[in-house]
Amino acid sequence: MIVDVGLLIEKFDNLEDILSKYGKLTNRLSVADLELTDKTDVIFEEREKLIEQMRVIKPQITELINKQSTDKAEAIRKMLTGETVMADFSDDEKAVQTKVINLRSLQCDIVRKDDENKIRFKRKYDEIRGELENLQKDKKKLNFYHNAKVDVKGSAFDNQS
Repeated sequence: MIVDVGLLIEKFDNLEDILSKYGKLTNRLSVADLELTDKTDVIFEEREKLIEQMRVIKPQITELINKQSTDKAEAIRKMLTGETVMADFSDDEKAVQTKVINLRSLQCDIVRKDDENKIRFKRKYDEIRGELENLQKDKKKLNFYHNAKVDVKGSAFDNQS
């Protein structure tokens, strides 16, 4: 039997809610206009707040897991890391297993979407960097022509006659 199973499931529910919100923000990033940095900055700030909430709840979950018998704690830890756990589970344990499966599914979706977003942001960064390099080249050309001060009337030739 799992000790404080109701509380553990409640903490998993809280974490699932936070991860769900985080996932929605991650999805918003995948369709956000990267030119509008104010909007993406807000999304990153909101995600950061959710990360802080996760940092608060994870030690609470760890503490509840550590209260379990060695076998139960090890089984829950394995589930959380995605390992297959073969055992006859009680109803309480099945409920915990279901929560963990939901959490792992959310986490995998977020990681996949974050990876896609990283690629998207890298492409946009490379595109902007290329544009800046071209602008720098154009600026050098403008400076060259400006500093050359070529007299187009040919007055230097006229003065020699």
